[in-house]
Amino acid sequence: MKKFVSLLLVAVLCIAVLPLQAFAAVSDEHVDEPKGHTHVIRPQDIVTKPLNTYVHHDDTNHKMVYVNSVKCKECGALLTWNSYGAPVLHDRISVYSASCDGTWQKHYGTCLTCNGYGYKRVKCPAGPHTGACPYLPV
Repeated sequence: MKKFVSLLLVAVLCIAVLPLQAFAAVSDEHVDEPKGHTHVIRPQDIVTKPLNTYVHHDDTNHKMVYVNSVKCKECGALLTWNSYGAPVLHDRISVYSASCDGTWQKHYGTCLTCNGYGYKRVKCPAGPHTGACPYLPV
């Protein structure tokens, strides 16, 4: 019975927290806007510029950051937000470990473009081979 009451209490608390999470994503970019106001944005008015910065996406990719801006046609507020480009392979890795399967090498390290941890695959110059690879960078 104690276990049932504990589970019931946990379930009630989880349900009570759900509405709070809905408000966590609300942006306060334009705090002083009148109630019911929605920004009038036309897609053709959005200006998108690359920041020439990249963010880490996963072990093999990073994405370019773009800043988007548009002026509200109704109130004149300038709205800005970031968006991200397609995943791009890590290209410049500061290698601190590597492995080889006889055909492909994996160079593990920090991507110098996005500062994230990752790896890139490189065709082994000695491949195909068996045993220890004589061409590992580290």
